Amino acid sequence: MNMVVQEMNFSSEKIFAFTVLLLMLLSIIVIIHNENIVNNKFIKAIDITGAEGIRSFASYNELRDFISKHLSYNIIPVFGVTVTKLESSVPTTMSEQSNYYSKTNVQVEGVDELDIVKTDGRYIYVASNNTVYIIMAYPPKDSKIASKIVLDDKIIGMFLFNDKLAVITSKDSNDNYEVSIRIYNIKNRNTPELITDLSVNGFFFESRAMKDHIYLIVKAPVIKIHKTFLWGTSNPNIFESIEFPVIKINSTIINIPANQIFYISGSNETYYEYTIIVAFNVSSYENPTVGAFLLGDANTLYMSLHNLYIASARWKVTPVLNSIPIIVRNFYETTLIYRFSVSGSDIKYEASGEVPGTILNQFSIDEYDGYLRVATTKWNAKPKNDIYVLSVNNMKIVSNITDLAPGEWIYSARFIDDRCYLVTFKKTDPLFVIDLSNPAYPKVLGWLKIPGFSNYLHPYDETHVIGIGKDTVEVEQGDFAWYQGIKMSLFDVSDPQNPKEVAKYIIGDRGSDSPVLHDHKALLFDASRKILALPVLVAQKDNPNTPPYEYGKPVWQGAYIFNVSLEKGFVVIGRISHLNTTMNSTSNLFYEGKYFVKRILYINDVLYTISDKMIKMNNIKDMSELNKIIF
Repeated sequence: MNMVVQEMNFSSEKIFAFTVLLLMLLSIIVIIHNENIVNNKFIKAIDITGAEGIRSFASYNELRDFISKHLSYNIIPVFGVTVTKLESSVPTTMSEQSNYYSKTNVQVEGVDELDIVKTDGRYIYVASNNTVYIIMAYPPKDSKIASKIVLDDKIIGMFLFNDKLAVITSKDSNDNYEVSIRIYNIKNRNTPELITDLSVNGFFFESRAMKDHIYLIVKAPVIKIHKTFLWGTSNPNIFESIEFPVIKINSTIINIPANQIFYISGSNETYYEYTIIVAFNVSSYENPTVGAFLLGDANTLYMSLHNLYIASARWKVTPVLNSIPIIVRNFYETTLIYRFSVSGSDIKYEASGEVPGTILNQFSIDEYDGYLRVATTKWNAKPKNDIYVLSVNNMKIVSNITDLAPGEWIYSARFIDDRCYLVTFKKTDPLFVIDLSNPAYPKVLGWLKIPGFSNYLHPYDETHVIGIGKDTVEVEQGDFAWYQGIKMSLFDVSDPQNPKEVAKYIIGDRGSDSPVLHDHKALLFDASRKILALPVLVAQKDNPNTPPYEYGKPVWQGAYIFNVSLEKGFVVIGRISHLNTTMNSTSNLFYEGKYFVKRILYINDVLYTISDKMIKMNNIKDMSELNKIIF
C-alpha cells in the first residue's frame, strides 16, 4: 500500500514538474513571439525619438481605454469616398530604348503619384476595372496586348519600377475591407509574376513613390464599421467593439503592436480613426516600415523630397452641435498638419502644426527652402482666405496674410518657388499673385479680376501660368454666376503687380466637363513641344440665345490637343475620340462609359489616347491615326 502511494506521489511530482516545464516553454515561446514583433522581425517601427507631444500605447488595454474615453460619442465613420485619381503626363528624359515619353503629371518632381496608366517608353500599362493590361505599344505597327493581370479587387492605380510593377487595390465588402500592394516581376512582360502581396486592413487614402520605395497611407475605423453609438451618451459596448490595425505580408498576419500605435498627448479630438503609414522597398526583401496614428479626420496628403505631411481637419464641439453628425466639413475650424521625415524606408515623426481654416487639396500645401506654405479658407459668417507660412523644423507659424477675398472660396492654389498663385471665386475670378520671397513678410503683389475661374493652375514658363476651369456668366440680380463651358486661360505674371490674361479658349457650353477640373493628373503638358492635351466632355446648346442657366446637350467626348504659345495662345491641332457615330449615346459620353478617354500620353512622335476599352495611336504632328487596340 505504501509502495503504491509512493509511486502515485512520484507520478504526481513528475506530472507537476512536466507541467511547470511546459508552462515555462510556452512562456518563452510567447515572449519570443512577442519580441519578434516588438523587435521588428516582420515590420520596422516608425521612429518618434525626440519628437514632442507624441506617445505610443503600452498595451492594447491602454489603447482600448483611450478609445473608450474619447469615442463615447462616436458615430459611424465615413469611409471609401476617396476618388481614384486619374494620372497624366509631363516630359521626361530619354529611356533605355532612347524613346522620349511622358510621365505622370505630379506636384513635386521626383515624387511619383499613383496612376491608372504608366509607360516605360515601349510598353503601356493600363488599369481598367479589375484588370491590368500590359501593352507592347511602341512602335505602333507592332502594338499588341502582351499579357494581362486579372484581380478580384478594385484597382486604385499603379507604380512602375523598371522591371517591377506595383498594383494597389482595395476591397470593401461587408466587414472585409483592406488595401493591398501587389508587386509583380515584369522582366518578361508576357508572363508577369507575383512576388509580394502586402495588405492593410482599412480604406485607401493616398500613396506616393520615390526611387524604389512606395509610401502607402490607409485609414481604418477604430470601431467595428457597422456599430453605431450616440453622441454624448455612455456606451459600455464600445470597449468590445474596438478594432486593432492589422497588416498581412504574403501569408503572415501581423497585429500592429500597441507600441507602434501612436497618439498626440493632450489632444482632445472629436473624432478618431487609424491613419496607417507603410513604407515598402520594392527592390529588396527588407521589412516594411509600419506605424498607426490616431490623427482624427486625415483628409489631405502632401509629400516633398524629404518630408511627408498629413493634414487633418478639426473642429470644436459646442452644446449647440450635440445633435449634428461629426463629419460635417462646414463646421471645421482648424487644420492640423503632421510632418514625417522620410529617407527610404526610414520614417520619423518630427512635429505638428495648426492653422485656422480648411485646405482645398494637396496644392494648398507646399514646402520650399525650409518653410511650409499653406492656403486655407475659414468660415465666420462668410468665407475668408488666408496664407500661412510655417517653419518646417518646428511647424510653428512664422507669418500670414489673412482675410483675402471675403465672401469667396479658394478654387485653386499653386505655389511656384517663392510665389503663390491663388484663385478665389463667387461671381468673378480674382487671380492673386502673392510674394513669399521673405517668409517673415509675405505680401500680395497684385490681382486680376475676370469672368470665370480656374480649378487648376499649371506653370507654363517662369513668367506665365495656365489656368483650366469654367467660364461664367454673372446674374443680373444676385451675388453669383452661372457656370458655362470649359475655360482655358494663359496668364502673364511677368509684372506681378499687374497680371494679365493674354489668351483664352472656351470649350462647349454649360454642362461641358473635364477630369482635369477635379484631378490635375488628367492633364498632359509638354513645355518643350508646347503641347497641351486634356480629356473633355462637350455639351452644346441647340440655341445659343437660351438663358445661361440652361444646360447644353452632351454631344462629344474625347481628347482636345492644343498648341500653346505666347504668340498665338491656344490653337486646336487635333480632336481624338474613341466613339463612332453609332456609339455616341449619352451613356457612352460620361466618365463611366467604356470609351471615355481618360488618359493621354506620348512616346516619341506617337500620341496615345486611352479609355477602358481602347488605346488609339495618332501621329503627334498631323494627328493621323496609326493603329488602335481594343481590349
